[in-house]
This record gives sequence, C-alpha cells and structure tokens, in this order.
Amino acid sequence: MRGTKESAVRSLQMPLDEALRFELLMSRTLRSTDDAREGPAAFAEKRQPDYTGK
Repeated sequence: MRGTKESAVRSLQMPLDEALRFELLMSRTLRSTDDAREGPAAFAEKRQPDYTGK
C-alpha cells in the first residue's frame, strides 16, 4: 500500500510520459513481492493474510 501511495504522489510532480513509465515500473515491482502473493492466497484459503513487508 505504501508503495502505491508513494508512486501516486511522486508521479504528480512528473511530466505525464515520465509518470506513466514510473507507474509501470512500480506496479511491476510491487506485484512481484511476497506480500502481493500472500493476499490472494489468504483470500483463496479463507484466512487472514500474514504480511511480512517483503
């Protein structure tokens, strides 16, 4: 969540084309984290997620 918010705030200070590239890079990076996999796995298993910040 923190990465998504930071990306949104930082991109406001950039030209549009640069902001879009930055957003794409951040979304790719954030989707590859352990926490990004834990959320859907916990949902599918009907349990609370155990986020580690990684």
